[in-house]
Amino acid sequence: MRRNKKGVSSKIEITGWKQYRLNLKELKEKILKEVLPLTDNLLSLKIALMECVREVERMLRERRK
Repeated sequence: MRRNKKGVSSKIEITGWKQYRLNLKELKEKILKEVLPLTDNLLSLKIALMECVREVERMLRERRK
């Protein structure tokens, strides 16, 4: 466990980001597996959901850097 300049443990922040990242992955999977199949005839909704998926993927990429 590392300590920052003030001597405070940063473990909580790190695990918090891992949890955040996991939640984003779960959100992406739910959209792709559960919501998109219901939108076959609603093209505009389907496009909006795919934009959400791309936004989630972008957020995941940013956190990896």
